[in-house]
Amino acid sequence: MLFFLIPVATALANPSLPPPLVGFLVAQPTSLTITDNLPGRLASSKDSVVRARVAGIVEERLFTEGAFVHKGDVLFKIDDRPFKADLQSAKGALARAVAQKKLNVANVKRYRSLATSKTVSRQILDQAEATLATTAADIEIAKAAVTKAQINLDYTTVRAPISGFIGQQEVTVGALVSAATATQMAQIRQVDPLYVNVQQSATNISVPNPDHFLMPGLYVRVEMPLITLDNVFLIPQEAITRTDRGNTLFVLNDDNTFSTRLVEIARSWKNDWIVTGGLQPKDKVIVDGMLKVHMMHAQKVNPVPLAALRNPAAGQTQQSANAATPAAEEK
Repeated sequence: MLFFLIPVATALANPSLPPPLVGFLVAQPTSLTITDNLPGRLASSKDSVVRARVAGIVEERLFTEGAFVHKGDVLFKIDDRPFKADLQSAKGALARAVAQKKLNVANVKRYRSLATSKTVSRQILDQAEATLATTAADIEIAKAAVTKAQINLDYTTVRAPISGFIGQQEVTVGALVSAATATQMAQIRQVDPLYVNVQQSATNISVPNPDHFLMPGLYVRVEMPLITLDNVFLIPQEAITRTDRGNTLFVLNDDNTFSTRLVEIARSWKNDWIVTGGLQPKDKVIVDGMLKVHMMHAQKVNPVPLAALRNPAAGQTQQSANAATPAAEEK
């Protein structure tokens, strides 16, 4: 303490000493988006469970567990022989119905000509026409049976419903799967885009992931934009003093004196305060050196840009460059 007070006492006793150095910065208004850092967890935007849609024995598995699969890729093969037989049977029933219709059409034509000459009764003609209509209905039923049989046959080739990373197989080759119990066979997770679940008013964020670097289930930190502030000033925290009067800082005057300024603060931002009132653009805010000014009871200061005060080497380099510029131009 003694070594500290001796230079100060000397300075106070010698008013001819130069004004103390202070570092300042020029206040520049800016727009700032306030964010909040929240914990979150990645989740796939689509999560598809591949299930059996027909009953049968699994004959093949055609994917690698953990690999990326594309929509439409074949994943499993189920024994399709019973379904091929069902399709053939349905096609046969359709062909029989079509042949029966031809016969009924011929009967109706014949009975109509005979009914005109009253060779057959009207009742026989009505019955023939009803039989023809029934055959037409049978054809539609047979077509539907063919379509259903074809669909079931297609289901024996289990394809990926979406693109994404597939997990482990839930059934092995030789296992019996069932449509009635919707046997789970595998699971696919889409990873582009991903959702980020955070504890905030917005429950999901969509996050592009074209390189598949991120995976569902990972824990992440999320910068959530909260509000955008316009025409505010970012002032280092050490420049502002919180007193009973309010938040104060020191501003340089044109004659190298200084004055106290009350300012309004919204909140802290990293190492700065967000000043929303009390400053004007291009005000010179003193950041460093005021402790020495107060101890010396100095009325004037020697202002130096803050960057040059804290890094004299950079300031000298800049001065050298400025000094060399005219000579270079002259040459």
